[in-house]
Amino acid sequence: MATNGVYAGVLERIAAYQNGFHNADEEEMDVDVAEPVDLEKQLDSVILNLEHRLREHKEELESLQRTSKPLASYTRPSENGQEKLKQLGAVTEAYKSLANESPQLPEPDSVLPYLLAAQSINQSLSDSTAAVETTIIQLESATEHAKDEENSLSDSTLLTEALESRLARLQIEEQAHSTRDPQEMAIKLLDTKIQRQRQFETESQRLHKSLETFISEHLGAMIAAEELGGPVVGELSDLNEDMLTAGFSSQGRPKPAKPDSNATAGAAKRQRRIDEIWGSATASGQQTSEHQAACEELNSLLDDLVSASLANTSYVDLSRDSAASRFLVRAKVAQFHPKDARKLRLVDFARELDG
Repeated sequence: MATNGVYAGVLERIAAYQNGFHNADEEEMDVDVAEPVDLEKQLDSVILNLEHRLREHKEELESLQRTSKPLASYTRPSENGQEKLKQLGAVTEAYKSLANESPQLPEPDSVLPYLLAAQSINQSLSDSTAAVETTIIQLESATEHAKDEENSLSDSTLLTEALESRLARLQIEEQAHSTRDPQEMAIKLLDTKIQRQRQFETESQRLHKSLETFISEHLGAMIAAEELGGPVVGELSDLNEDMLTAGFSSQGRPKPAKPDSNATAGAAKRQRRIDEIWGSATASGQQTSEHQAACEELNSLLDDLVSASLANTSYVDLSRDSAASRFLVRAKVAQFHPKDARKLRLVDFARELDG
């Protein structure tokens, strides 16, 4: 049979286990593991025996179905006294016959108990494996939850310690203020205000110097190029003095440098161009370059805008439409008057931060 080989392997393992288990009692198994042919014969015998019993039970069942009354007639007591007495007698005889019969158990040399035991053990192992896997998953989840709770507890502890420390400092300060003379407190507050004012002025000077350095090293040349008809600020970063001196074409491209045949005439022409665009007067009162003129114009415009914002006059009157003013608007540092493009003011950064 096709399943004999499978059953034979199972029986070999069961027989080996039983053989090792009963060695202490000096008992030998009837199943010879070394001869798989005997195992197959025993298995065939068990199967034939079970098939024979199955046929017998089927025949008895068919015979009872042919000769017996419908089952419903036995499940309900009859209203007739004699018929009811017969029913009780039949039930009594059935119980007696079943009680006297010996239970149908496998033969002593049958391998069916071993097969049932193997099936039960296999099912128990499967259930145990599934339970272990489920327990592992639950344990991992519980471990992660415990870690999260530990982290939350640590954060809460640190926050509590910080709040307690802050509360202790506030209590000490409050006690110090309550015992201090009002005049002494006023002097202390005034000194603190003066110190903060000095720090503010120092930081403002540092930032102003950094801004001037940035304009001189990066932004000034690009603003000068835009003023001369070149690319918009940010489009071309690798600008130099030679490009600014040569100028730009109508398409905004740098012109090729011309040979310096007459340096004096070239310098005079360049100075006239600077005077026409940026004016003849500079901060130093001396001849300057396009780069320097653009830097001075932007620095002067920023100083005027800051001064106007501090004086609450807001807007600064522009003498012309310059690349510096356009850049500040594009960079959202300043904005034109809604009805007059010749007026410019700083953006209210404090309002944006408060919003």
